[in-house]
Amino acid sequence: MLWTARGLLGPAMTAALLASACAAPVPAAPTAIPALAPTAVPVAAPTLAAVAAAPAAPPTPAPSPTPATVKRTMKAAAFFTDDKGRPQGSLHPFTVTIQPGVREQEFRMGFFETDVGQLGPMWRAAAWMATSVGAFETGKDINSLRISWETNGRIDGPSAGGLMTASFVSGVLGHDMKSDIAFTGTINPDGSIGPVGGIQYKLEAVAKDGKKTFLIPIGQRYEVDDDTGQTVDVISKGQLAGLKVQEVATLDEAYEILTGKTLPRTTVPSRAPELSPEAYDRMRPKVLDWKADYTEAMGRFKSVDPLVQRLLADSAAQVDATSKQSDKAMTEGSVAAAYGKIQEATAGANALALGARAIEVLLQTEDFSAASNVVTQSGGASRTQAMLERLKAYQPNSPEDAILAISAWSDVLSAVSLDSAVSRELQMAKQSTAQDDRFTHLFLAAALLSTEKYVAKSAEDTLSFNFGKTRATSQKVDPKALESWSGVFKRAAEANLTYFDALVLDQIAADAGMRTEQLKNAFAASNFDYVVATYGASPGALDYLEKNIGKGTPALGYAQLGFAVSSYLSSSQLVAAHYSLDAKLGSDGEIVSIGRERAMTAMLDSASERAKERIAAVDKAGGDSSVPIIIFQSGRAARDGSAKDKMSALGDFWKASTYARLLTLLAPQT
Repeated sequence: MLWTARGLLGPAMTAALLASACAAPVPAAPTAIPALAPTAVPVAAPTLAAVAAAPAAPPTPAPSPTPATVKRTMKAAAFFTDDKGRPQGSLHPFTVTIQPGVREQEFRMGFFETDVGQLGPMWRAAAWMATSVGAFETGKDINSLRISWETNGRIDGPSAGGLMTASFVSGVLGHDMKSDIAFTGTINPDGSIGPVGGIQYKLEAVAKDGKKTFLIPIGQRYEVDDDTGQTVDVISKGQLAGLKVQEVATLDEAYEILTGKTLPRTTVPSRAPELSPEAYDRMRPKVLDWKADYTEAMGRFKSVDPLVQRLLADSAAQVDATSKQSDKAMTEGSVAAAYGKIQEATAGANALALGARAIEVLLQTEDFSAASNVVTQSGGASRTQAMLERLKAYQPNSPEDAILAISAWSDVLSAVSLDSAVSRELQMAKQSTAQDDRFTHLFLAAALLSTEKYVAKSAEDTLSFNFGKTRATSQKVDPKALESWSGVFKRAAEANLTYFDALVLDQIAADAGMRTEQLKNAFAASNFDYVVATYGASPGALDYLEKNIGKGTPALGYAQLGFAVSSYLSSSQLVAAHYSLDAKLGSDGEIVSIGRERAMTAMLDSASERAKERIAAVDKAGGDSSVPIIIFQSGRAARDGSAKDKMSALGDFWKASTYARLLTLLAPQT
């Protein structure tokens, strides 16, 4: 939703930037900014030369009692390059076996192979992802199951994720799969189907095997032939081979074709969800409160030396423009969009004020310690600690309260990580010999600390968003449900990271002549999504929470789920941007365009509809969907913007959908 801190540092993806970043230490904690957390407006670091500068909902089928053993066997479509360098398609049979497990034992998944290394790491990760998404879609507690996967021949990659998810779900629900259908496509957090490569080559293998239908991700009808450079219409090519090629957008669509059964859904409203008048009235004062902070911060900025103001003039103009966007959204009655924009503007204005004052002190006194104190004494870390203490004492009394806690804990994760990033930038500023470099790192430290401060403020707001609507039968959330879903999201995040490392970082490292571990260090030093994903799913995150909250405390379950959800969504965006959608980066590492634009549009449409459906399902169940609506509306406001805005909107839709679904799953079943 809000991308300022990401915009400040950017995902330094070019070989030159990555090489120069290798010396940077890996942050001790994640530095991603989740939806509903404020981030400063992208601001350019100053140089002396630049003086201008998301019935019951969604109704899930009651799973049939799982027999002693359920097996589903399908064929995964793949493509590879032969010994002559020519791309070829192939099919690989795989089997998923589902058995009852022991609930008290830790969940386990098994992989069987006949040769060493037969199942590649990405295929294994796809199995974990398929199980996690399938569990989330059906509401099945996978801790009561033991699941195993096996195949013949060597196979790797995530492109069978959709088929694997459908296979798992069909086993859980007791539906048979049709053997004359093939399916390729990754699986996204909301159950939508993501783009893959080599469809034209997979098609040839599917037709040769005698299949009748081939399901592909929506938006991928056309593909470029690697040999001729010509565009191939895979639907027409399939017709010539006697094969029906059909685009699908979601798991639901594919599942109905694969099984002839439907996964119950709530009817999607024709209109986008809107906040209730009560929720609107509670949010409006928040916007005004942030506006007051913005005005105060801009006043501080305008009090510094005019020379320093000119150094930051372009950044100040961007901040002012964002504030005006908030004013416009408020005038139009879109309080959620206004709220998000004024958060951005306020964090940006405070970054300007802090950075400008620090630079002013450095210019006037040449005393780096004095300039550094301007940044460190601004109160970001102390506000984060105060928020952590408040969250430790917060006692959710309903699923709605639980979502507030989960969202706020996600903000705390970001704030703590930002504190680590501030220390890194100040240390780099101190070590810099060139004045421009010193200015850059000092300003980035100010911007990051400002973001940390206002992330904590956002978390405070979140806890106050009890919009006054509770279920007639509202009960506290079962701690076992928190533990179960934390495990699901954590495993899914780990699967995403396996994809990302293998599909993206390994390739970049090879191109740059670097070791992958070196590249991970560099990437972690410059990309917030990567750090929040890796840290949020790590043992270190649990250690941090247990140390600061206490083992066995009620707050720990909410904190773990907040961390796991944030890690999962951040890692999903990494995979979507850099693999599924082939995002193109500018020289500064910013996303400037999407390689698969039609797929991007299809994913946004699907994610938006899925979020609307799950929000409507919460409403039908008598719950309060205000928080998912706030996130959804922010995504709606961003989706028609730049390529980076579109990626932000996709993340917002996924988060709104996830939170809305959690509202259903965390509600005690009667």
